[in-house]
Amino acid sequence: MSSNHEHADRLLPESVRQTLAALPQVELVQLLCDIAEEGDEFRHALMARLTITPQMIVQQQRASAQVRALTKQIDKFFNEIERRAERGDYGDDDYHHRGYEWDEPYPDLAATFEIAQTLHPRDQMEVYWYILTSADGIEAEMPLGVPQVMDAIINYAVAARGIIQAPEEIVASLKMVVELLDWSFGGEVEEAVHQALSVLCETSEELQHLIAILREMDESRFADWIAEYYRLLGDDEAYLAIRTAHLSNESQYLDLADYWQEQADPAKAQEILESFADRLAEHVITPEGHIRALSVKWKDGVLDRLQAIYCASGDDTNLCRILILTARSRSVTLELYQQIKPLASSLGTWADTHPILLQLARNSEETLARIYLFEEDWDAAITLAQKKSTYFFGNSLGVRPLVACGIKHHRPQAALTILCDIVQSCINQQQRAAYAEAAGYAAEIKDIYRNVMHDEHAWQSYITDIRARYPRHRALQEEFRAL
Repeated sequence: MSSNHEHADRLLPESVRQTLAALPQVELVQLLCDIAEEGDEFRHALMARLTITPQMIVQQQRASAQVRALTKQIDKFFNEIERRAERGDYGDDDYHHRGYEWDEPYPDLAATFEIAQTLHPRDQMEVYWYILTSADGIEAEMPLGVPQVMDAIINYAVAARGIIQAPEEIVASLKMVVELLDWSFGGEVEEAVHQALSVLCETSEELQHLIAILREMDESRFADWIAEYYRLLGDDEAYLAIRTAHLSNESQYLDLADYWQEQADPAKAQEILESFADRLAEHVITPEGHIRALSVKWKDGVLDRLQAIYCASGDDTNLCRILILTARSRSVTLELYQQIKPLASSLGTWADTHPILLQLARNSEETLARIYLFEEDWDAAITLAQKKSTYFFGNSLGVRPLVACGIKHHRPQAALTILCDIVQSCINQQQRAAYAEAAGYAAEIKDIYRNVMHDEHAWQSYITDIRARYPRHRALQEEFRAL
């Protein structure tokens, strides 16, 4: 009922609706335009409800006055970027953390884009190109300017594609867009340039022109794009030539493997995957087992595909090899360790593999602790927990809680020692949140005394001592009250 009344409150009076209906169309249009000129919110709502056909946009007259007005907005936007850059504000959250604050919000070009897309395509191209040249000329880092630059690149291509038909104009536009990669925003806008090129190229002939441009500029730099375009053209011979001539990163190997998979040649695809694995094993891993210089995907990469192949075929020897290579090139996890152990044991190589995995696991104390607990090597886990951690990452407790929980049924006294130390460390911080954390670990101590060691007296002695030592710490007393 109330929602209906609220809806009724938002409706214009009938007298207003009748007056608007009686207005001549010219006057009504002028009224809407005047209101839209006065307020961004109304203009935005109006634009969102209008559907302007491409034919209407192309057929309208050029609007130099509107273009000049939009270029002033663009100047204001990039001048503000430069002005704030002088104070170190690049629009990131860290700026505010450093104690700076601007009274006004950072400007944007939303209204500029909104209006520009309704102009004649030639005017659109002029506005979007002005954005690009303005961005290239500012003397400031541009984390806020880059999204607008990316939109301008794509919109420029859409506008150009809508009106230019002559092959020489298409080629000229392709060159202009590609050359944007050498402007000051460079690689930041690579994806936008790639998308814009796809918009500009509608025919096979245009793709061939684009390939020629990219080859002339820098074949090695644009090898991935050239390979993609040859695939689109269905030119397998040219694709294989460019792809095999430029195989350096994992994505390129995966692309070539995908090609052979699509050609119904899984053996060739596997060969490509193995060639990357061989390169990884022979050339980029140091004697200590660390990656020296090759980016490796952490998910859905070459090693994952090879694992799936050898797992499906039951080839334990190669599966174990790839899993160990995965541990070397990514990192050891408990799950990976648990996969490798039975395979290496059945192959008779566990004695050699085990120390390698432990050495690799030392890069992560948490992983090493989990492995020790899995292997029930309580002494090693305790020693690790007692060592001063070098991996804090905001958690000064390190692996101590993990180890204490893992050993409490096997080495309860050692678990108590670790947990008592944790509780005292939290109390020493003298903060309410730390007291709450201390109470949580004290509950673990209570569980060990009562349910593992069955020593109620020891527990009461411990908790009584804590309360007695801090009689004036009201927050601590409140947090420990329920224990």
